[in-house]
Amino acid sequence: MIKDTVETKKAILAVLCQQMVSRHRRSMEAIDRTRREAINAPGAMQSHSDTTKSQLGSLTTSLDGLVGETKQQIEVLKRFEFRESTILSVTIGSLVRIGVSPGEEELYFILPVGGGETIRTDHFEQEVTVITPQSPIGLELMGKLTGDHFEFRRRRLTVVEVM
Repeated sequence: MIKDTVETKKAILAVLCQQMVSRHRRSMEAIDRTRREAINAPGAMQSHSDTTKSQLGSLTTSLDGLVGETKQQIEVLKRFEFRESTILSVTIGSLVRIGVSPGEEELYFILPVGGGETIRTDHFEQEVTVITPQSPIGLELMGKLTGDHFEFRRRRLTVVEVM
């Protein structure tokens, strides 16, 4: 069972990495387009009231930072190793099924980076949401065991399963 769980986590992580690489590629293309537009935009000497060139330059700088951050996150995820354990408290690398109401569950994957991403795979019928330990729900979940109850955003939630 643990081996299957580790393999499942690796498969989900691979899908997450593919999503992030795809987003990184699209961001790089957007930066290239923005740079070209900035180069072709009228400068201060051509139009004193048009700030397009300056604004596009600022946008390119901001996008560069985001692209660099995404690239670092991809590298962290590629190097991430899952630890096999028989102690199933929630930790980084856990898949956690949460009961939010009778018959309704949410599935979270706790990773060091990539929070907010959602993943659809053949391994689960529902979406898997990536959260970090620093996220509000991640902070609540860390260290919890199957069967633990906790309050989050005025809802009483239950840890149904820790994988």
